[in-house]
Amino acid sequence: MANIPITDNTTLLNTLKAKAQALPAKGSGSTDAPDLSGITAAAEDILAGKKSVDATGAEITGTMTNNGAWTSTKTSNGSVTIPAGYHNGNGKVTVSVSSTTTNGELDTPTVNFSLTTGKFSVTSKVKTAGYISTSATATNSWQLTTDSGGTITPGTSSKTAVAANRYTTAATTVAGDSNLVAANIKSGVSIFGVNGTLKTGATVTSITTNRSWNSAVDSSYDYHRIAYFSLAMSGAKYVMCLATATSGTSDGSTNSPDSVEAIIFDVTNKTCYIRTSDSLATIETEIGGGTHPSVIFKNDSSNGFAVFVKGTYLCYDTYRTFIVT
Repeated sequence: MANIPITDNTTLLNTLKAKAQALPAKGSGSTDAPDLSGITAAAEDILAGKKSVDATGAEITGTMTNNGAWTSTKTSNGSVTIPAGYHNGNGKVTVSVSSTTTNGELDTPTVNFSLTTGKFSVTSKVKTAGYISTSATATNSWQLTTDSGGTITPGTSSKTAVAANRYTTAATTVAGDSNLVAANIKSGVSIFGVNGTLKTGATVTSITTNRSWNSAVDSSYDYHRIAYFSLAMSGAKYVMCLATATSGTSDGSTNSPDSVEAIIFDVTNKTCYIRTSDSLATIETEIGGGTHPSVIFKNDSSNGFAVFVKGTYLCYDTYRTFIVT
């Protein structure tokens, strides 16, 4: 570049102007032209009304809409389409949905209960699309306090079979006993509603009878009646007759009869024992059958309570009789 002599400001300005006017025009092929190959903006990328150049240096005018602070209001469920163009960042979408809308209404929940574990499970979802998709579900559960069941054996105090507010996962059984019957429980005692009939101990009734002859009980023999009570003795189990006074008197049918000192009846087992002056033996009685028995035992409404000994025996004059019921 040639040196420009500076004589004054006016001369300097005129000289610079002349030099600038001598520069090559745009696009003339001069190597001093600017490189515009990096420009990629198109008209739609530039705000409407604004001008620029393209990569060739040609002038272009922008077409992009300037939306500024664009706003919109939504009064129902759904989506909002935002317009293309420039936004200055102050725009907004306002959603105002009525609380009475049916969108998002809950469907009837599904409730499941496990008999094995005692656990409730509830699953719910929406009936119609809204803020939540109809395919989305929510599940919650509640576990009951459980009891594993078992066998309860009754005792002298109350026992809790299953505690309150518990779910049993197995059977709860109260044990039974085949011996829990009235006959095994003392009379006057009730166990679990079973009233006992068992009587312990015994009641003894005593009567004293003078010996008398009787020919009505057996047509073949006269019998000594050594015990007598006008009424039948209910529930008699054992009867014992003991001689208490005077030696017996023979009826003359035998030469040397044995004296009857005691007679014992086991009424339940139909057995009779007789004690004479010579021995203690089991003898035949009417209780067990037989013809013309040695001892006849009567205990009914016709005869009352009576004991008869065959006349071949020597009997004492008085007997004390004990009846065990």
